[in-house]
Amino acid sequence: VAIIMSVAVVHASPTTSSRGSMTDAIIQICAFLSAREQHATSVAQRFGMHLHDFGGNMNITFTPRDRRFSEGSANREWQSQAVASLDLTVAKDADLTIGELRKAFGTLRRADGEHYNDPPRFIAKIDRDPKTPLACILSVLVKGGFVDGEPDDHLRVERITIVPGPHLSATSSPSPGGR
Repeated sequence: VAIIMSVAVVHASPTTSSRGSMTDAIIQICAFLSAREQHATSVAQRFGMHLHDFGGNMNITFTPRDRRFSEGSANREWQSQAVASLDLTVAKDADLTIGELRKAFGTLRRADGEHYNDPPRFIAKIDRDPKTPLACILSVLVKGGFVDGEPDDHLRVERITIVPGPHLSATSSPSPGGR
């Protein structure tokens, strides 16, 4: 009896590996999204595996390649294949805090939900390269839901949304809607 073993070696690109900090991963994702208008399918393929494409205007859900995230969704613009946003849920054993995001991206502004009982999100702009066609808005939801006033640095982030959009002027405020 002969046993044949096959070993596959997968070399993950820096955008899909778990190396570096989580803020580095967010910067890499934003760099990909801001380089040019991307199709939701190509974004999901780049950052995920086990894709579930529901077609039409629906989202493409996936398992993120970076295991520090447990779920992902590439969301399409209305009546288009272009990506409107990328949602990533932070894995339970990963640690991403408001303090880390502040250190990497500066001020986080509070954006209240659309409904009175929606938890607030905190918004930052990622606009590092004016030569790229687009910039990004980072929107985060913290664990524990509601936070009064300014979020504490130790609060853990539950979910992030990255929205590609136009470059922001120095006086612009990011909005959760993105574009």
